[in-house]
Amino acid sequence: TASSIRLGTDSADNELDDYEEGTWTPANANFSTYNNVTWDATYTKIGRTVHVNAIQTGGETNWGNGQSISGLPFQVEKTGAGSWTNNAPSDAGSVLVWDNEYLYFAPARASVSSSHKLRITATYQTNQ
Repeated sequence: TASSIRLGTDSADNELDDYEEGTWTPANANFSTYNNVTWDATYTKIGRTVHVNAIQTGGETNWGNGQSISGLPFQVEKTGAGSWTNNAPSDAGSVLVWDNEYLYFAPARASVSSSHKLRITATYQTNQ
């Protein structure tokens, strides 16, 4: 237990002033179909940097480039990025984070169907 942790010097700019872990609930913002899926989503916030992870299982989701998920745990101040993978069919692509609350998908092809697992990881900056 400590009142604060500082990295490098005694400067307040180097203080690790906030650490938080928790869960969040991704919401379908813009998928073509979104049936019977469940989410296991966590975040870690260190200072103003937020790392999010989410795994969607079951059901079926059809989506393409420009599709999005909302419900991020903190408002986005600066654009972030990440990636996604899928095991049915095996595919992967980028995730872009902006617009204050959305994860936007950039798949390797125009349309993707996720019938088993979709894994998402991303990092962004918040003002909170």
